Amino acid sequence: MYCNQLFEKKKGIRAIRFVPILLFVSTFVISLSGCEKEKEPNITQKVNNFVHNYFYLAYLWNTALPDNVDPNSEPDPFNYIDKLIYKKYDKWSFLDDDAETLLKEYKGVSTTYGLKLGLSRFSNTETYFAVVQFVYANSPAEEAGLKRGDIIVKIDNGDITESNYMNLYNSTNITVQLGFYEAESIGLTDVLITMQSREMYLDPVLVHKIVEKGDRKIGYLCFTDFVEASHNKLVNVFTEFKTANVTDVVLDLRHNPGGFVTTANYLASILAPQSALNNKSVYLEEIWNKNYTEYNNSEGHAMTQYFNHEVGVNMDLSRLYILTSSGTASASEATIVSLKPYMEVIQIGETTHGKYCAAALIQPPLDDEGNLDPDIANWILSLVIYKYANSEGVTDFVNGIAPDYAVEDAWYDYKPLGDESDPLLAKAIELITGIPTAASMKNAAVAPNFSYQMIPDMDKRKGGMIQLRITN
Repeated sequence: MYCNQLFEKKKGIRAIRFVPILLFVSTFVISLSGCEKEKEPNITQKVNNFVHNYFYLAYLWNTALPDNVDPNSEPDPFNYIDKLIYKKYDKWSFLDDDAETLLKEYKGVSTTYGLKLGLSRFSNTETYFAVVQFVYANSPAEEAGLKRGDIIVKIDNGDITESNYMNLYNSTNITVQLGFYEAESIGLTDVLITMQSREMYLDPVLVHKIVEKGDRKIGYLCFTDFVEASHNKLVNVFTEFKTANVTDVVLDLRHNPGGFVTTANYLASILAPQSALNNKSVYLEEIWNKNYTEYNNSEGHAMTQYFNHEVGVNMDLSRLYILTSSGTASASEATIVSLKPYMEVIQIGETTHGKYCAAALIQPPLDDEGNLDPDIANWILSLVIYKYANSEGVTDFVNGIAPDYAVEDAWYDYKPLGDESDPLLAKAIELITGIPTAASMKNAAVAPNFSYQMIPDMDKRKGGMIQLRITN
């Protein structure tokens, strides 16, 4: 999900070539001729002009940009980009001043407690609570004993509020106090857990297992992030499934916000019918702005992506079950739409996020000597550059992809991921076997009778689709 630049000199035009890593970006070239500054700008102006150049050249909605915003007079880069973003459609472009940390995160490496949280605020109050959605293996959270469904009510001996809830994500150390759920309220236990964050690789192959039901062998995989480091493990998991003669696959993407184009294609190619690989069938089509559609055509740059016939294993499936939520985005949604023309995709859970376009994660360009301006070297821009469509032209699903079978993944009744008592997996098993399971037949948990509001995931890259920067 990041990009280093490789300069080319063609016909007297300075260009930057981007090589794909994050979802959906193949070859991306931006001409920067005519953007030279006549006088040395200050740091803010340098950042603003860096942002300005890419928005006006490569932004998917560049024809809707304002003409009354001057990059040389705006005093703050974050306010400047906010004025450029086309808010009618774009919920994903952003600017960051810590490229080093962000680039690590896109490789799956973070300084973290190693847990994913769902955050809510009690209505008409300033008090929040957090529910553990899952915990990464070998993380501080796992070592501390936290698990899916645990409720965090207090941090560092105080209430969770708007001013401190980000400490759950990015503080160095923290003490949390757990609560318990009742239909009338969330109570407080005496359980205190202290954690120290550390840098670690967050393995997205979270849970995998084989469930045997009658004559069916069901391979279940919970996959949380499309990072390239996962390729070998994905091959190992699906080789295990294939060796065991798995008859059906359930892919759990309910907590997966997206990732690398190569990994999205890789996973889809593992799951697709073998014929899609043999025939080099279309995986996705790229739809750029007018300028770059013309440029890519003139330079012979492909805007069509094909299934990867060189993956380490292929399941040759005719049917796939995918579990989704409102947090299922980007590469996860591409997996759904790219496979639908070639096989039956049965979606269970909730409507997805609705991220139908791709972004490039871009750092400032090098100068003619190949040097990066140290004043702005650690700034980075995530910019939406095209939307994608499957081989049947399906795109613009702005309201997400609705499930075939709506099943609520209720935070107040979480079950372990991969457990047959999990209502989404239980529904998949029922559809595969034709036999209702105990979990699919049981009464739903008692919903809260107190009022609360879910808070969107605060990780900026969630739902983002970017590409890699290659070092010269």
